[in-house]
Amino acid sequence: MSLTTNLVSYYKFDEASGNAADSTANANTLTNVGTVTYSAGKINNGASLNGTTQYFDITDSTSLRITGDLSVFAWVKFNTANTASYVLSKGFESDNNITRAYNFGFSADNKLNFFVSSAGSGGGQAQVAWTPSTGTWYYIGAIYTASAGSVSFYVNGSQQGSTITGLQTSIYSSASKTFVGSYDQTYYYFKGLLDELGIWSRVLTSTEVTSLYNGGAGLQYPFSTFTPNTSNFFAFF
Repeated sequence: MSLTTNLVSYYKFDEASGNAADSTANANTLTNVGTVTYSAGKINNGASLNGTTQYFDITDSTSLRITGDLSVFAWVKFNTANTASYVLSKGFESDNNITRAYNFGFSADNKLNFFVSSAGSGGGQAQVAWTPSTGTWYYIGAIYTASAGSVSFYVNGSQQGSTITGLQTSIYSSASKTFVGSYDQTYYYFKGLLDELGIWSRVLTSTEVTSLYNGGAGLQYPFSTFTPNTSNFFAFF
């Protein structure tokens, strides 16, 4: 299986200004809101967000209406730690227009956070403790397995804490916007650098996560490293 299998969108943030292109064929270009700037990232450029008014969004995209398994990973560098902020959010809650699907980010009490709703309202979240430092690059992510209603969090290629169960077993097919760098258009803005954001509609294996982390160097897209599907190998005795 290739790292590009079921890769819905991948944002390199290598632009010098303007919108952020999706490197996949789905072409889910992110609109730059609040004049997000770009500066040296983990790999080439990254998006530099001010934590108050800047984010990216995209109007409804069929490919981003992920209703089952979901993996999301990105390189992040915080300017401010211990602040509620989001990397990715599919849904819209402002002005009481509540349509929730999924989101991944951080709580104000030093926890990675993943939320999923199967009905568009309500839902459940899972959290795992993590205390990052400012000015340091981290490769963070969440892997949601729909059938199990579970999520596993990863930091720098290794699972953070235990797999958490008890979440809903599907994701609502929301027609709302998708936001990057905020919860929605009004709050929980990300403050720092964001780079190499990938969204998959499947469960990544631990080996694939290790490949993406690449010993701390990151893996440049298009990926030149592929992970074999070991389920197709047979042992002979």
